[in-house]
Amino acid sequence: MKYMMKTLMGIFILTLLVVSVNAELYIAGEVLVNNQTQTVTHRMTYKIIDTSASGVGTGKYVPVGVYANIQPLPYDIGFYYPQYAGAIVDWCNYTVDQDKNIYDSQGHIINQSYETYNIFYNGSLPSGGQDYHQFSLLALDSLRTFVTCHYTDVRTLDIDGVLFGTAEAFFPAFECKNCESNSFQELARSNENVQQSISKEVSIYQTLQGLIKFNWNIWIILSWIFKIGMIFVAFMLLIKGIFFTYHFIKEIQEHLR
Repeated sequence: MKYMMKTLMGIFILTLLVVSVNAELYIAGEVLVNNQTQTVTHRMTYKIIDTSASGVGTGKYVPVGVYANIQPLPYDIGFYYPQYAGAIVDWCNYTVDQDKNIYDSQGHIINQSYETYNIFYNGSLPSGGQDYHQFSLLALDSLRTFVTCHYTDVRTLDIDGVLFGTAEAFFPAFECKNCESNSFQELARSNENVQQSISKEVSIYQTLQGLIKFNWNIWIILSWIFKIGMIFVAFMLLIKGIFFTYHFIKEIQEHLR
């Protein structure tokens, strides 16, 4: 198998629900290790899916910032781990691929285009690489980031699992028209009211739970009192039975005389 998945970072769908705006952001990520080329690739995929009734995201560009962070190169791993003498990370290649949809005035996809953004980092950049670039995405556009770093000994990845090159994207928050009519104080007050309501409900639940626990303890005490009482009654009946038997035998002996 040419590529081996080392660590699955996570695949999930983040749903943003804001009254009149409904959009989904698909994010998938993984780390791939290629033992043949001695490279480790950090790959992320982003996609915006507009699910709003009004189609707010169909023809609206969403600014997405992608930040790449690559450690200073070359990085001498053998300096910190003598058992891997000569092991270094000497270069990293950073690439962003973007699939762009072209819409007509009715919001239908009529064409697609493809763009690539690439930077190569090596030993000529001793300070490493930090790059921030902004992209514009429409609905159903996808963005894929790849940071591939070369290890002279890829086994060193197992030491602590630290990646020398990563990239992450930052998305803006969506807003709704209904939220604009409310001030921050009103929203904060509404949030406090909700928290107070939740606190009251929790308090009622705890009170009922306490009463149930208290009644249960009472029933346990009463059951033990009843059990002890039954033992006492049984003991008294036993004594009474012995006393009755004794008198019965005495009466028989008197009649026999």
